[in-house]
Amino acid sequence: MTLKRNVMVGFILALFVTCTLIAGVNWYFAHDGMNGIGDTAVEAMKDRARGQLESIRSAKALHIEDLFQRIRNQTRTLAESLTVRGGRNDTECGYFTVQGETTGALDAKALRGKLTEDYAGANYLANPTFATHARTAKGYAPRPAETYLPKDANGIILQAMYVAPFGQPQPAGEKHRLDANPLASTYNTLHRKYHPILRNYLTTFGYYDIFIIDAASGVIVYTVFKEKDYATSLLTGPYRDTGLGAVFREAVENGRKGRRDAVSISDFAPYEPSYNAPAAFIAAPVFDDRGTCQAVLAFQMPVDNIDRIMTSNGRWQEVGLGTTGETYLVGPDMHPRSKLRAASGASDEVVVDSEAAPKALGGESGTATIRDYRGKNVLAAWQPLRLEGLHYGLIAEIDIDEALLAASKITAARQGAEARTLWGTLLVLALGTLLGSGIAIRLVGALSRPLQRLQVYAGDVAAGNLDARPEGQYPAELDAMRHSIESMVQNLRMRIHEADAKRMEAADSAQAHRPLDKARASETRIKGLMERMTGGGSKARSVSEHVSRSINDLTAQVHTITQAVETQRHRMDDTAQAMDTMRTMVSDVADNWRAAEQADLSRGHGSRAPREWAAVASIGQVRERIERLNTAMARLGEEADSIGKVMSVISDIADQTNLLALNAAIEAARAGDAGRGFAVVADEVRKLAEKTMQATGEVGSAVTRIQTHTRDNIAAVETAMRERTASADATASGRVMDDIVSRVDETAGMVQSIAAASDQQAAAATMVGRNVEEVNAIAGDTAASMSHFAGTLEDIFSQVQELFSMIEVISTGEEGVSVLADTGDADVLVKWSEDLANLPSIDTQHKRLVDYINDLYRAARRRDMDKGTEVFDALKNYAVEHFGYEERLFADYAYPEATRHKEIHRRFVETVLKWEKQLAAGDPEVVMTTLRGLVDWLVNHIMKEDKKYEAYLRERGVS
Repeated sequence: MTLKRNVMVGFILALFVTCTLIAGVNWYFAHDGMNGIGDTAVEAMKDRARGQLESIRSAKALHIEDLFQRIRNQTRTLAESLTVRGGRNDTECGYFTVQGETTGALDAKALRGKLTEDYAGANYLANPTFATHARTAKGYAPRPAETYLPKDANGIILQAMYVAPFGQPQPAGEKHRLDANPLASTYNTLHRKYHPILRNYLTTFGYYDIFIIDAASGVIVYTVFKEKDYATSLLTGPYRDTGLGAVFREAVENGRKGRRDAVSISDFAPYEPSYNAPAAFIAAPVFDDRGTCQAVLAFQMPVDNIDRIMTSNGRWQEVGLGTTGETYLVGPDMHPRSKLRAASGASDEVVVDSEAAPKALGGESGTATIRDYRGKNVLAAWQPLRLEGLHYGLIAEIDIDEALLAASKITAARQGAEARTLWGTLLVLALGTLLGSGIAIRLVGALSRPLQRLQVYAGDVAAGNLDARPEGQYPAELDAMRHSIESMVQNLRMRIHEADAKRMEAADSAQAHRPLDKARASETRIKGLMERMTGGGSKARSVSEHVSRSINDLTAQVHTITQAVETQRHRMDDTAQAMDTMRTMVSDVADNWRAAEQADLSRGHGSRAPREWAAVASIGQVRERIERLNTAMARLGEEADSIGKVMSVISDIADQTNLLALNAAIEAARAGDAGRGFAVVADEVRKLAEKTMQATGEVGSAVTRIQTHTRDNIAAVETAMRERTASADATASGRVMDDIVSRVDETAGMVQSIAAASDQQAAAATMVGRNVEEVNAIAGDTAASMSHFAGTLEDIFSQVQELFSMIEVISTGEEGVSVLADTGDADVLVKWSEDLANLPSIDTQHKRLVDYINDLYRAARRRDMDKGTEVFDALKNYAVEHFGYEERLFADYAYPEATRHKEIHRRFVETVLKWEKQLAAGDPEVVMTTLRGLVDWLVNHIMKEDKKYEAYLRERGVS
């Protein structure tokens, strides 16, 4: 902004601020004053509306309470009148004699059939009026027509004369116009006497009907309107469970207790004789001269009188309820008990679910703005009604807009005054600002013209014309500024020339070094990658060669052990033969000694020859050598078992080497071109592991054979031990040889035979000793070979550990991303990495896949085919659940790559099913193939494909 404008704006702004402050202060006080007046007036109007509504509510409550009190008084008064007392006695007598008096004129049985037909037709059960009250009479279902008829013949005849259309032609609702049936009977005569009186009473006070009911039988002996309840019993008849039946029973109970002032009342409820229209009843006992309750007088409540009070006869505006206000009664069932002004249908079908209804029924009085049964905001006033025997609430309400109409007008007038005041203030502000702006423009113009010339000069210089000159005359202060500016421009010109020269020089230098820097950075990255590749390849080659040499050395040692065991087997065969010969000789010696023993028993005492003692000594030596042989064979069996355990360790190492080679190949493939060298090294390591597994299998077979031969040798030695027991018997026989020699001459030949056998036994024992020595030597060679074998395995294990370290380096790659677990944990193949992270809900499912891979890896290490099958089932369920969840997200958020991603899912499921079939067929390679495929899925799908939709869904708020 120019100086001219700055000065001008400063003047105008100062003027504007001053005018605004003045106008704002004026507006504040004017607005505050009008608001105070308006708020006071609005509150006064609201208080007036609330007070008026409360007055209407209280007035209606007084009128309704007065109406019910008047009805109670009229009920008691009429029940005590001579008309009712006399009418009761007369009509009751006439009721029970009507059958006898009309015999020959009317047939009760024929009339019952006609009445049943009439009840079933449109005059009663099929009348469409029932449908209009269906909502309030929920669950109503008509009974068979014959159940509604009176039980006795008198009632049938009276209904035929006064209710049925063939006896009383007046339509329903007009039956009260008939004074008496023309048929001669005592009842008809009495009816003609009392009916006009009671009919006039009903018309005068607006009751719907009047009933006289016999207290003993419950029979309704008289009604004014002669509906279907006429002549039926309220104790046993079809209407005993209605409101009329309830007040009758209560009135009879009061009469029995002598309560002359007691009145019974029932709430409005559907009444079947009135086509289920709501009806309420009030009753009082009728006493005779002796104070006995003989009957009950009952009124059907005057609904019209209640509606007339609550609706003010439709003169709503005259009573202050305007065009939307109304007052109404509500019962405990939340249905209205009076006519509603705003109800679109029948009032008794409406449910008053406003805030006021439960409060009024709960005994509270109050006024508030609420939502009424129509859902509109109304100003409502409510209170409970004090009616003996009834529980009602009274509500007066008017739409809030109409109730506060005066307040709204005051608010509108206040807002209009505020608007006019505001516009006037703004007009003054605008005029003052314009006047001040004109003065400011003239003052600033005199100062701005010299500055504009300097501005033009500065503009030329800024445009690059450093040779421009300022024109015109300037005041002294501005002239000094002009000279300073000219000097500055000259210095600027010189600095620009120098900066241009240096910039060009720097640009040339930067242009030359930029490719070099880029090449150096690339060279550094490539060099580091090649160093890791070269180091990894050399290390893998060294490990491979060392493992190969160790396996060859191991094979040679196992071959030596095999030959030693074979030699041991031949020696044990010789030993077995020698032992057999010795056993035969010992058996002969034993036989000869037994013969000698028998001779001793017959001939007496003898003496031992020195040769027999030599035989015994030889047998003892044989026994000792057999014991040593047994000990040596036991040690050989233990060594053979150790070989089997070591071979199991070798097999596990080979399996793990194969899996590590698989992971290295997968990570090398993910690295792209930079990982091709690693892929070659990983493939060589995998081949080495496969050869190791094959050699391990062969060595394992050889060790199994060694264990078998060793167990056979141990069994042979145990047999020799049992034979040695026989030599103990020979020793015992030797103790009695001294007595045998001196007894008889015929024992000499036997002793000679014993000596010869003893010589042969000594020779056999010598052979056994040599064989045992050879077995001990072979066992020593076996122990040395196994020691060397264990050292070789330790060397192999250390090389495998180094191979783990090398593969981890390879799999990490240039970006340092790896999913392989630490080599120290033998039961875990892959681990969760943040490089696999996606949406939190997706991560939870991907972590389950990592768990399944490790479960399958552990099953492979333990050769647990059942666990492998279980993991495959879990994988299938995981694929269905996880892929279904992803594809629902794709559909919900219209992921553009959804089709291609679903196709990848489908191919993966097909692959899993193929692996499962191969596992079921017993293919031993399927586990390795499955692990390779699952790790590849982690690297190439989860770390790449799933990352594509992650960003798309995060932008749309998915978490």
